[in-house]
Amino acid sequence: MEFDDHEKDIPIWFNGTQRWMAGLTRRTTCDDVIYAILYSSGLHEAEATDNFAMFEKWREVERPLSVSGRC
Repeated sequence: MEFDDHEKDIPIWFNGTQRWMAGLTRRTTCDDVIYAILYSSGLHEAEATDNFAMFEKWREVERPLSVSGRC
């Protein structure tokens, strides 16, 4: 079985600011992305990742993503 592990960049909105997350692969989970955002903001020790959620927005419709789901 062969996996496509090409890295990709995706836009993320956090606290009203758009950031680009780089280096995501098929194995990257939403929880990984949340932790990376908290870490880069210096909040990883004060906040737990389960206090946050990721949403996918497409054509003005938002839906929550599972933290264990792939981004």
